[in-house]
Amino acid sequence: MAGITENTLEQTALGWFESLGWQTAFGPDISPDGPACEREEHCQVVLLGRLQTALEKSTQTSRRMPLARLSVKSRGPSRPA
Repeated sequence: MAGITENTLEQTALGWFESLGWQTAFGPDISPDGPACEREEHCQVVLLGRLQTALEKSTQTSRRMPLARLSVKSRGPSRPA
């Protein structure tokens, strides 16, 4: 019996996220030297621009979150612990 590969797991997870309405992107495209750069470093796991947009969108659609202003600030590259 063959084991599951990293690619199989990644593609399955991406499919699940897309089915839930998440937007996915090809890693090299959003890398620091990619055509649609969204990271300062390859090890950055939180895409701050996308997080900022999602927070703003959620406060516009929810009256339960009375926030006057949202701001996502970076304390340097976001790295996994």
